[in-house]
Amino acid sequence: MLICICLLSFLRDAYFYTDKRTKQSGKRTFLDMIVLSTYVGIVGLILVKFYGFKYQNGVLKSQVMFTPAQFKLLIDHLVPVSLVLGTLGLLSSTYTTFFKTQRRTSIIKTLLYTVIAFGLFFSTFSTLTRFSPGLDNKIKPLALTKNLSRFVAPYMLSNNYILLSKVSQHYSDGRPELQLQARESEDSDIWRSYELRYKPGLPSRELIRVVPHLPRIELKMWYAARSSFQNNQWLQTLAYRLATNEKVVTDALLPSSPIIKPKQIRIVLMNYKYSSKSKSPFAGYWSHSRLVSDYMPATSIDSLRFNVKSNGISLTTGTKAAVGKQVTFDKLLNNYLEMSSDYIRKVDHTAVIWSLGAIAAVSMLR
Repeated sequence: MLICICLLSFLRDAYFYTDKRTKQSGKRTFLDMIVLSTYVGIVGLILVKFYGFKYQNGVLKSQVMFTPAQFKLLIDHLVPVSLVLGTLGLLSSTYTTFFKTQRRTSIIKTLLYTVIAFGLFFSTFSTLTRFSPGLDNKIKPLALTKNLSRFVAPYMLSNNYILLSKVSQHYSDGRPELQLQARESEDSDIWRSYELRYKPGLPSRELIRVVPHLPRIELKMWYAARSSFQNNQWLQTLAYRLATNEKVVTDALLPSSPIIKPKQIRIVLMNYKYSSKSKSPFAGYWSHSRLVSDYMPATSIDSLRFNVKSNGISLTTGTKAAVGKQVTFDKLLNNYLEMSSDYIRKVDHTAVIWSLGAIAAVSMLR
């Protein structure tokens, strides 16, 4: 969602409101529609030809239709073209700034901004060339951008954009996931699981479709399953807040999840196997799950509270309102926001995002 919001800055004002001064001609609108339709058609053709997208028996299916060697060949040609196009775009913007517009700042300030823009731009080259190993050896100037990237690295001005760079395990070996479990007495052998909205749970439960929603807790737990508990101490806080049934955390659970009053809580590492093509009637379900090991050992609620506080995390859920007329307004606003949040949480989050996206698209095309 943050990426989508940032990209809105690239749209023209005319997309958001009708203004005679900014309204473009009918020919330009027609041309824009042709370009947009062509782009959508090309993307659709790529999805069908290279990713095997097809809608069959009520299920959208896809399959990679190219080999790793073909993909590498494409990337080896695409990365240099991207670098050239990006450089030409920056040069064009710089030329427009200096010679085609009325600068509202001095020439010295404009030069300073230009130098900063060029520095930030070229510092990201080394990240892009990671997709095409050996390219920096063929194009010597790229070695200079590596040095520049190392120089600005402490300031975290750029990101490597490789979201899954640390994920090495394939789903063919099973999908590792964390599961929080609790028991109501220390002598009990029955562990009850906390069912998160967007996590695989019972093998008989179909997976929820989340695109373009990106559940943060589920994603962080997915990464944590590939690391150790020592590197993910935040899970203790999550476990404690679940154990004490804090509403802001229990809202992340399935609405049908029972309320548990545990004495102990633990986190286990599970391995899920996805249903195969031969089990087409059960497509979308996990064929079976297997307990791999304990991730966080069984811990009492008091021990969890002590550990969380030892990490410097506050367990308070709110502060008292100030005295005065402002208190009434704050309470009304707080109640309204809580009511809205309670209603939204009951609705499928993906449906909410798609609905907002559809409204935005209609408002831009009206």
